Amino acid sequence: MTARDLDAWAQELYRAMSRNSGLGVPEAADLVRIPTARLGETQQRLIELGLLEPVQSTDTPEEACPVRYVTSTPEVSLARLMQRGEGMWNLMQREMEATHAAMSVVASEFTHTQAAKMQVIYADMITDRRRIEQMLSDAAESATDEILSVHTSVPNSVEALETGRARNRKAMERGVRMRTVHLASTARSSHGYAHLKALDTDGMQVRLLHHVPFRLLIVDDSFAVTPGLPERGSPTVMMLRGREISRLLREVFEFCWLNSAPFGSANEPDVPEEESGTDSGQQPTAQQRVMLQMMSEGMKDESVSRKLGISVRTVGRMVNSLMVQLNVQTRYQLGVHAARMGWITGAGRGIEA
Repeated sequence: MTARDLDAWAQELYRAMSRNSGLGVPEAADLVRIPTARLGETQQRLIELGLLEPVQSTDTPEEACPVRYVTSTPEVSLARLMQRGEGMWNLMQREMEATHAAMSVVASEFTHTQAAKMQVIYADMITDRRRIEQMLSDAAESATDEILSVHTSVPNSVEALETGRARNRKAMERGVRMRTVHLASTARSSHGYAHLKALDTDGMQVRLLHHVPFRLLIVDDSFAVTPGLPERGSPTVMMLRGREISRLLREVFEFCWLNSAPFGSANEPDVPEEESGTDSGQQPTAQQRVMLQMMSEGMKDESVSRKLGISVRTVGRMVNSLMVQLNVQTRYQLGVHAARMGWITGAGRGIEA
C-alpha cells in the first residue's frame, strides 16, 4: 500500500481491532503492518468517523495511563456512519440551494443587462483581411435564423467564391434562411452569372438591383457588417452590434429587396459587358434610368460606373445611346429632356460631362 491508501489502512486497522477485541491500536497496527508514518493519520481517520472511541481503565489513575482506544460495535458504527452521511448530505443540499439561489440572481441580472445592451450600439472597425475573413466565417456559424446581404461586386477569385458558398451551404443545412441582393450588372458577365447561378442552385434567394447603396450583411437582427472608411487602401469593414441598428439596416435591405428583380428573370450573358447597357427602344432601361438619376445629381462617370458595377466605357456608351434616341447634342440637353419625360426626378438639371 502507498500513502494514497489511507482509507485502506483504516479499514484494515478497524477489521483487526473488531475481530480481536483485546488488541489496542499499536498491536493491531503491527498485525496488519501499517507503516509507523501512517499510523497517526489512520487512527485519527477512524476517530473522526466514530469507529474508535476512548476507554479508561478503572484500575489505573487517569494521569498514569494514556488513553486506550477500542472499536465501537458494528451496530453503533453503522448508526454513526449513517448519521454522518445524513449530516453531510444535508450540508450539501443547503449549499446547493444557496448556490441555486445565487445563480438565479445572477441569471436575472444577466438577462436584464443583456436586454439593456441590445439597445446600445457597439462598433468595431476591422482592417485586417484575415480578421475580416474570420469574422465572416464566425457570422455564418453563429447564425440561427436568417442572414441578409447586399453585394456591390463579386470577387474575382474562384477559390474565395467557393469558400463563401461552402459557408452558406452549412448555414442553410442548419435551417438558416438566406436572402441576397446583387448588382444587376453582375449577371451580365459569365463569371458573375455563374456565381449567382450557384447561389440560386444551393437554395439561397437571389435578387438583382441596378443600384445598391453599399455592401451590407445582417445576421439574426443582432449585428450587421458595413463598409468602413478605407485606411491607406486596406480593406475596412465595420461591425455594428445592437438590435436597434440592425433593425434600421434591415429596412435598407428590405427596400433593396422590394425594388429588385428575381435572379431567375436574368438571361445568361451572350455578349461582352462592354456592349451591354444600350436599348434601341424609346424607353430607357432600369439601369439607364438609375444612371441618368445619378448623373443629374452631379455624379461623374467614374462614380456612376462604380455604383453600377460597370466600366466607365460602358457608361459613356449608354449616355451616347440615349443622346441619339432623344436627338440631343449635349449631356445638358439629355438631362433636361430626361426630366421632361419623367425619366428622372428632381429639378431637371442638366447632366455634367
